[in-house]
Amino acid sequence: MTTVGLRVFIFALLPLLLAGTAILFDRSTSTKERKLETVLIFLFAIAVAGSGIANFFAHFFLSDVVAESIG
Repeated sequence: MTTVGLRVFIFALLPLLLAGTAILFDRSTSTKERKLETVLIFLFAIAVAGSGIANFFAHFFLSDVVAESIG
């Protein structure tokens, strides 16, 4: 799996899979608003925060590689 494919899986598909699993097994997510809240929590927690942390580590520890890839 390429780096791009891995990042797409981790930061886009994984939060949706985890949110879907949480909605299926949690009895308190019966309303549409609660389901949306669960999806957004997983998206913000994993996709946004995780992507920011991963980008920080890449720019901080692999700055030469990132600078070369940017141009």
